[in-house]
Amino acid sequence: TVDNRTGTKDDIVKGQDIELTTLKDDLVVISLNVTSIEEDIKGIVKSISTSTNKIVIEDERDKAKTTELSVDKNTNILVNDKKGTLSDIKAGDSVGVIARNKLALDIEAKSKIREIEGTIKEIVKDTKGTTITHFIKITNAKDEVEEYEIDPKAYINRNKRSAVIEDLKLGDKVILELEYDLVIEIDANVVIKKVEGHITGINTRVSQGTMITMRNRETNKDEEYVLAKDVYIRIDNVVANSYDLKINYYANIVVEGNEIVEVFAESRSSNSSIIGKITSIDPRRNQFTISVDSFGQDGYTYGDLINVYTKADVIVRDINAINLEFKDLRKGDTVNIIGIYDGAVFAADIIMLLK
Repeated sequence: TVDNRTGTKDDIVKGQDIELTTLKDDLVVISLNVTSIEEDIKGIVKSISTSTNKIVIEDERDKAKTTELSVDKNTNILVNDKKGTLSDIKAGDSVGVIARNKLALDIEAKSKIREIEGTIKEIVKDTKGTTITHFIKITNAKDEVEEYEIDPKAYINRNKRSAVIEDLKLGDKVILELEYDLVIEIDANVVIKKVEGHITGINTRVSQGTMITMRNRETNKDEEYVLAKDVYIRIDNVVANSYDLKINYYANIVVEGNEIVEVFAESRSSNSSIIGKITSIDPRRNQFTISVDSFGQDGYTYGDLINVYTKADVIVRDINAINLEFKDLRKGDTVNIIGIYDGAVFAADIIMLLK
């Protein structure tokens, strides 16, 4: 028997524990019980033979020790996290193998040199040891976070120019070249995007600089960015600096990675909220007039009339956040409007139907 199950002589391999039963005073074996050898092997592939279905592995802890294993049609093989075959594994690849009686049951291989793509989530600087070690965290296409150590001698390119680790920014798109999970080359490209909306937060941190929180008009969600050291700022078409920016300013910003490099802000067109009752509607122009119940601007009181203009991408919802259209609004409806007010014109971004 093999592991207490019926077997054949072909199941016996060198190194197994064996228990024999023989005839008394005889050398004839009448039964034997063999215990399988279970192995968990980690190391580097020394050689592959697809003709004999053999793999030779150099032990990761003792390079002088090698193990030869057989591979059959039932062996489960993963190469770089994808289903593979023995021919996909190359000498020099790192492997982890579960084997029984010198037969590989599961092989998980990582190519010696491989590429990983993603977006930089964080650069970690570890100063605990005698030397500084950097790690890079990226978000891959599956929105999973992966972390790798960066070789101190790693070659780094950013926007096709030679760079150093400090030049890398959160949000950069990167291709990492790995050698046994150690980053030896980084090819980074800055992602440039434009964001429009209201400034909802300003926080100056000594270690991180000035953080700006923007309510993205397109997504209606807060997004946080850091002001670049050489950021270009204009407020009301006048060149300004970061200290001139204020919460509720409406701004168009240009972002590289997670850094704001340009800001074009309007101080007068600040974010406003108004609650009132619709007194008239012009459906052709998507405009209406409301009688004010509550308005967060000085100079207006209960009952004042204000003309409201809607933008092309205005959002109309009811109190349960169900999307509506402008045509669903009626005279007499009470609405809460969020938008831009410059002292003369109220342009609606969001219209919430209250009742």
